[in-house]
Amino acid sequence: LSPAHRVADAPLAKRAAEEAEACELLLNSERQEGSQRLRAARTLLDYTDHPGARWEEAERHWAGLLLAEASDDLDTALTGDVEALDSGFRHLSAVLGEFPDGAGVADDAGEVLDGFLDRLPTDDACATERIAAWLGGREPGEKALERATGIVPEIEPGAKVGCGADLMADHQWAEALGRYEQVTDEYPDHELAAEARTGADDASAAIELDEVRDRLLVSTGSDIPDYCGTPAPYRKAAPYEGDGPHRALVFGDPDHKGELASSWLADGAGDAVLVICAEEPTMGATVETCPYESGLSAGGNQSVSFREKEIPIRVYEVRTGELVTERNLRVRGASCPETLEYEYLITDLGPPSEVYVTPSRDDVRNAYRSVIAP
Repeated sequence: LSPAHRVADAPLAKRAAEEAEACELLLNSERQEGSQRLRAARTLLDYTDHPGARWEEAERHWAGLLLAEASDDLDTALTGDVEALDSGFRHLSAVLGEFPDGAGVADDAGEVLDGFLDRLPTDDACATERIAAWLGGREPGEKALERATGIVPEIEPGAKVGCGADLMADHQWAEALGRYEQVTDEYPDHELAAEARTGADDASAAIELDEVRDRLLVSTGSDIPDYCGTPAPYRKAAPYEGDGPHRALVFGDPDHKGELASSWLADGAGDAVLVICAEEPTMGATVETCPYESGLSAGGNQSVSFREKEIPIRVYEVRTGELVTERNLRVRGASCPETLEYEYLITDLGPPSEVYVTPSRDDVRNAYRSVIAP
């Protein structure tokens, strides 16, 4: 061939090389579709940009790959996975941005979106709540996707109330309260607003009860809990009113607590009406003075005065956490037994000059009755 003829054939060779390269990209894309769909889509984009590309349906096929990926992402998003939700919408936006009107691709994207929206709300209220929050917070974009934002007011109130109930069942009181308050703040006229207000009250009460329980814990080496110095309210407790008995938690009087009627004692903060904080007893009024033999006393006798117990108490209403009374309980009892028992360390110096009376069960109950069962 002449040199002129060889120059004329060069463009044909170049086109053949370009078409071969483009074909290799297309084949790579097909191989990647089975397990690496997004990589296949990127390879297909490289093909469409290549000067040797000849397949007119390449861009439409690229859109199909992205729509398939979007569909899978949105399936995953139904579990509440907002990263998958974001990914799915990005793929839809990419397709709609490339094919805003023609080729039927916009309709295909709409079908993927509708398939997702039609499954809302899901059976998992907290998952639906996360989806609704993401949809409501997304930036405006393609009009074809705006109906996803429009569904938020339809699904969000029920999702938040349902999620609040699920969180309550898991004892996540503060998180539940947040969901209920969002409904009452954002949807005050919704048919579920009343249920949300009730839920918020229950969640607040549960938070209060936890706080009361924490303050009622008695630390090592102490009989008095922090509650006795810093009480807290629990709104669901029964009010301190009427004749009673008003079930109470008694702290600081281990000698007498066991003498109280079981119907007077609360099992815990959840059913208590009162918290009674008792301090160390002091000597009260003298009931009787009697002589007892003592070899160390003049005349061989030692006078012993038997005195009532006075127990300083503070009484709090659990419902309000307020102090309802502060007084001394007077515990009466028997005096002057025939034989007086007493303790001494090393040397017996005779009986003490003052001792407490010996209260019976009725004496103890009569003392506490004025507070617990007035």
